[in-house]
Amino acid sequence: MIRDKKAFELRWLERFRVAAGLEFEIDDARQVREAPDFLIRHRGRTVGVEVTSLQLDQHRASKKGSALQEGLAIRQRIIEDAQKGYFDERNPPINVTACFESKPCRGGFKIDCNEVARYLVDSLHQLRLEDFEQRRLDQYSAPPVHPLISFLYARGLPAGIRPRWQVADPSWAGKFRPAAVQRLLKEKNARIERYRQTAAENWLLIVADRLHSPGRFRPPEQNPLELPASAFDRTFFLCEPGPYSFLVDWNGGKCIRLPDHA
Repeated sequence: MIRDKKAFELRWLERFRVAAGLEFEIDDARQVREAPDFLIRHRGRTVGVEVTSLQLDQHRASKKGSALQEGLAIRQRIIEDAQKGYFDERNPPINVTACFESKPCRGGFKIDCNEVARYLVDSLHQLRLEDFEQRRLDQYSAPPVHPLISFLYARGLPAGIRPRWQVADPSWAGKFRPAAVQRLLKEKNARIERYRQTAAENWLLIVADRLHSPGRFRPPEQNPLELPASAFDRTFFLCEPGPYSFLVDWNGGKCIRLPDHA
């Protein structure tokens, strides 16, 4: 469990490095470290980085209906069959998150799950991703994905990290408001002296995964933003991937829209 958490945080730190356009080296990324999660070398300084995730509170109807449940089961079966077929062929480890077209996955459609899974395996087999390299595939990419899939993200993994294959939830998104991070900031601010025992300078990286509804925020319309006070030397909020990805930098309250491939 601790190893999985560390891998999750490391993936986001790598994403952040690309999204923010910052150059830094991660000091002993495999070490299980707490308070802060990582130490980096940035412009000759040692900086502590604490990584934490933010989820959006949702209020959805409790009953989804049998057709929707059937569609979800179809998506999950395709991903599970594709994952088994991919690794049975001893392909290199990757994470995969697929977003399916909504209408064909509802009830009343005859879908050959084996065919879609085989198509997916053949497409992913052509990728030769470096560690933590990410690719977005759709029907127009090379290689393409099956028409039943809207798009997917694949990310290369180093040996020893357990791959994660999952179905993206294409549902509702809420607008990002600074108040959403206020309670989280208060909790992290209370621990700042503990972080400073490890590093004099500390950054806080708050992340949200747009592929899943608990983390699907829309970019704020106001720019610059009025943000809650942070005790950290620098604070960031990163919400990606997808066409509405964005990065908020507490320095100046700037919200930066990110390209789809970030």
